[in-house]
Amino acid sequence: MIESYVAVIGDASKVSTITNAVYEGYHVALDI
Repeated sequence: MIESYVAVIGDASKVSTITNAVYEGYHVALDI
């Protein structure tokens, strides 16, 4: 069975800077 994983990061969660979006994306990628 294939499970799907969705993480809301960057401007999808709140308006922020590109630096914060990259930081959040990096940490989500570590969880994959």
